[in-house]
Amino acid sequence: GVRRPITVAATSCTNQLFRPLDAVERMAERDDIQLFLHLGDQHYNDGSESLEEFRSDWRSQIGQRAYREMHEAVGFYQTWDDHEVDNDYDPTSIRSSILENAIQAYYENFAIERGPGGGLWTSYQWGDTAEFIILDGRSERYVPDDSYYISQEQMDWFLGRLSDSTAHFKVV
Repeated sequence: GVRRPITVAATSCTNQLFRPLDAVERMAERDDIQLFLHLGDQHYNDGSESLEEFRSDWRSQIGQRAYREMHEAVGFYQTWDDHEVDNDYDPTSIRSSILENAIQAYYENFAIERGPGGGLWTSYQWGDTAEFIILDGRSERYVPDDSYYISQEQMDWFLGRLSDSTAHFKVV
């Protein structure tokens, strides 16, 4: 029942080659941020295949001081992009075991719930101020002709969230 201003920080593409992650550390130090959005490519897991490789990749990245401090300081919502699995991966042709291992390790390392139907999409409502709608435009993408980025199931859910949300702002 509360509608108040919120300050949101966001980033994407935090490649481990550029550690330390100064921008994330600086955002974590601020006391006026209530919510942090990571918009994908939180770690570059390129070349990983086994579940243990993905687990190790995530431990290495989220163990960085910048991420520890951000997770402790504010709400943290995220989505993923290609590098959480492999650079420019095609969900229609990648070995299913690689994608399954990437998804499992992702959920093991973050305090996030699977979305409807087990999908990688979900939403979070911040009082009556905003609803943050997190889509998965990567693992359902049909790459050969780019005919769609999300499934019909996800689109139906998304349209339902937009129409049913009681939040003043809908952030996609």
